[in-house]
Amino acid sequence: MKNKYFLLIGLVLLFGVLPNCKSDKKNVTEEVGFVEEVNLEEALDNVIYVLPSPNEILAEIFIADMNIKPELANSHKNATKYVDTRSQSINLGVYIADFAYLSYSEENTTELDYLKVIKQLSEKVNMYGLVGNSMMDRIRNNLTEKDSLNVISQELYYEISNNLESSNRHNIFTLISSGAIIESMYLSVSTVDNFEDYKEVIKKMYEQKFVFDNFYEYAMVFADDPYVEQILDQLEILKQTFDKLEKTDIEKEVVKNEDQTLRFGSGSEFVVNSDNFKEFKTNIVSIRNEIVAF
Repeated sequence: MKNKYFLLIGLVLLFGVLPNCKSDKKNVTEEVGFVEEVNLEEALDNVIYVLPSPNEILAEIFIADMNIKPELANSHKNATKYVDTRSQSINLGVYIADFAYLSYSEENTTELDYLKVIKQLSEKVNMYGLVGNSMMDRIRNNLTEKDSLNVISQELYYEISNNLESSNRHNIFTLISSGAIIESMYLSVSTVDNFEDYKEVIKKMYEQKFVFDNFYEYAMVFADDPYVEQILDQLEILKQTFDKLEKTDIEKEVVKNEDQTLRFGSGSEFVVNSDNFKEFKTNIVSIRNEIVAF
């Protein structure tokens, strides 16, 4: 893999779509003028830092009055039923997304149980020390402080990504991220109670296509890996689901924000109707049920 090269097309876009994700590496777009061949190892070294956490995905979608449903999360009691590296890695991502989702609930939910599951599964895929006693204590002390739980969840996700990057385990990171992205989308579509009341929220879900497309390009780099190969069918179905969404052209606009910065309209937006949302939701629920099955 070290000697392979690939065209940096979709991956460069990550730096534009996700500007707020942390990165202490030099932006790869500074190194290239147009599209050119880039060493795979060097490119991935940059990309690993800019993939979104479940918190970032959910924060883009959720609004203040979203009805959080803790029963949607994959039961923490199922964790012991995942016995191979592939299912353990994917569902580690699922549980990280569940933990992020539950942190939005005002109820006293089971975040601590989910953190214990994250600790167990991370150790089963040979990542040790990610969830120590200090983090467990932080959770116990912040069960009613949902903003703090959000911060902890995001820290945990980036700690995992950094750990896997430093050990060159991009295949495991791909599995974890696949589980996290799929579960985040599942939780989002399943939280919608009434289509008419959530059209703007649904539009935000559709806009996650830009994030997913770039992640899909990243995952395809490892298509020959035996672990990653097994998740590609689900990722392909999700890609097709996003690709089927219609767009309509709108007039471009320039809006001056309160801080005097300018915000430019995209020139197009996704078409949201009950039929396309029904199909979108059905496909995502089906994909999600496949990855959590044991």
